[in-house]
Formats: sequence, C-alpha cells, structure tokens
Amino acid sequence: MGYTKSEWQKGDVITSAKLNNIENGISAISDAVTSIDTTVSEIKKSVDGVNTSVQTNTSSIDGINTKLTAINSAITSVLNIVTDLPGRISIVEDQVHTLKTANYTVVTDVSAGYNDTTVDAVVKDVAIPAGVTKIAAKSVDLASSAIDSAHVTVAAAEDITLTDVITSGKLAKSVSNSGISINNNGYVTIRNCDFSQAGYNTLEIGLTNAAPKAVTIEDCNFGDTANNSILIFNTQPNAVINIKNCTFGNVSQVLRLSNKDNVSGIVVNLINCSVKSTDKNLSWPMILLQDYQKGTGADIKAANRFAKEKITINIIGCKKGGKDILPVEDLATICNSQDENGLFVVYNNYERSTVVTEAIDGIVDYGDGSRYPTINIK
Repeated sequence: MGYTKSEWQKGDVITSAKLNNIENGISAISDAVTSIDTTVSEIKKSVDGVNTSVQTNTSSIDGINTKLTAINSAITSVLNIVTDLPGRISIVEDQVHTLKTANYTVVTDVSAGYNDTTVDAVVKDVAIPAGVTKIAAKSVDLASSAIDSAHVTVAAAEDITLTDVITSGKLAKSVSNSGISINNNGYVTIRNCDFSQAGYNTLEIGLTNAAPKAVTIEDCNFGDTANNSILIFNTQPNAVINIKNCTFGNVSQVLRLSNKDNVSGIVVNLINCSVKSTDKNLSWPMILLQDYQKGTGADIKAANRFAKEKITINIIGCKKGGKDILPVEDLATICNSQDENGLFVVYNNYERSTVVTEAIDGIVDYGDGSRYPTINIK
C-alpha cells in the first residue's frame, strides 16, 4: 500500500521520510476509496438493471396472468359444456326417439305375443305375465314395461331398445335358460332396467341367426343368477360392447362372449360396474370367453376366436367383491387363475377331449397369452 506504520516515541524527530510515508498511506486510502466508489457505482448500475428487469418481467407476468385468466375461463366454459353434455345428448336422443316413433306402430298388448316384421313397433307400458312371450317386428322399442316370471324373446331385423324394463319373480330353467333373448342385426340398446328376476341367465344376445352391430347396456341392475348375467353369442366385425354403470349380484359370470362367427375388431368396455361375487364354476372368472362350436381340438385352436387381434377388453373403474379391479403386471394371475381373483377364462368343450367330464377340463391355460384377448385395466 506504500505505508508502513511507525512506532512514535516521545521526543522523536519528524523526518521527511516519515512524512512521506504518511502521505503515501493517505494516497493509498484515497485510491481505495475511489475504487470503492467505482465498485458501488457499478453495483448501483446492476441494481438499476435488475429493477428495470423486474419491472419488465412484472409487466410480462401481468400479461401472462391475464392470458391465464382467459384460458381458465375458457376451460371452465368447456368443462361446463362437457358436464352438461349428457343432458344435452339425452334431450337430442329423446327428440330423435320422438321423430322415429312418429312412424312406429304402438303395441299395447303382448299377452299373445306380437309378430309383424314389416313395422317398427313401440311396446310401452305393458305387463308380461309368466310363461313365454315373443315380440317380433322390423325394429322393437320395449319401454316402461314389467316382466314377471317370464321368458321374452325380442327379435328384429334392425334395432332393439329396452328402456325402464323391470323383471321380477322366478323363471325355471325348464321354461327357458334366459329371462330375455334378443336377436337382431342392428343396434342393441338397454338402459335403466332392473333385471331382478331369478333364473339361470338374465340376457342372451345374438344366439339365433343374429349378429348385432353394437351393444350398449347402461345404468342397469342385474340380480342374482344361477349362471350368467349377460351372454353375447355373436356380433358383427368391429362391434363395440359398452357395459356401463351397472351392478351385478351373485353370479357365475358377468359376461359370456362367444364370437360365433369368429370376427375381428370386437371391443368390450366394462366401465364403472360392480359385481358382488362370482362363483367357483369354471374357476371364478368375471368374463367367460366360451367357444361352443363343435370340432376337434385342432379346429378349436386354429379358430382361436378370442385372440388379441379379435377381442379387446377394457375394464375401467370396476369393482369385484367390494374391491377395486386394479392393473396387474402378470395377466396370468387374473386369467385362469382358478381363484376369486380371476377375471378371465377361455373355455371350450372339445379341445382336450370330445367329451368334457368336468367344467374345468375345458379351460384353456393362459400360456403365452396368444389364446386370450387384449386386456386393459384402468
């Protein structure tokens, strides 16, 4: 720094060297102060720059907040539309239904059955007593009707709709395997029905020379059955089967699917449904994929009716036995698992032998999965 501190003693002589040493120290201090001033000035400039940036960024943030507010408002509007969409769809469906039924034949008595395949029939507010009844028309809309201890066949070339149908009582298997049989080549729509009639099967679809384009079953209650709640024997290629918001009691299986015509592209969506329990018959599955065509083991294997490219099953938000059905890493644990955790079984009567002595003999092992459908659980 150019300054060396001196130890002054009383009587010491002030020399020019000591004075210059003091001057050098003062000069060094002055230089240091000047440097500090320069540094402070640079810092001040930096601070001013930061302030300017903050003001600029604040302005940008205000702009971003304004845009975010607008986006949130738009999202809220979209959500309101989406929330209201089912109601709007229902209104449109009612209007379409009204337009369609303007040309329908209204049927008020089916005690002796009904058969006119040239007309579109609306069967509404009828009571179907015990026994066997057949309703056949070009298309059939069965609504707000009661079925008591009866088997009803509904047949049509085109669409079949069941709405607000209530079943009760008990149907003996000697009368029929199913409470309601549906056979058509159009769309099948079943909504808001209570299928509490006790029996062997509840619904059979596509059994007799029929292959519906699609099947929708929504907001229905299925009671206890000795066998299956829903059987779908056949569909057209690329058919979508939606089973949504339904409850099932104590059943053997919720759904039996057979793919009789061995078509591809079938999608089954089981959404927000709950099943109380399935039984040990066929080792506990919730969905049974049953090939009932006769043949040899080689024929059945070659047909492979439930291969991944032919059937896709999506289970979304469902419960079995009060427990959420959750994704699993190993599908073998839910395919032919032979316990209450089982969800899927592929089955046929003829693969292992031409005569099955026990149900379990016809179950196809999961193996490499090639005999089982594409399965997604969410």
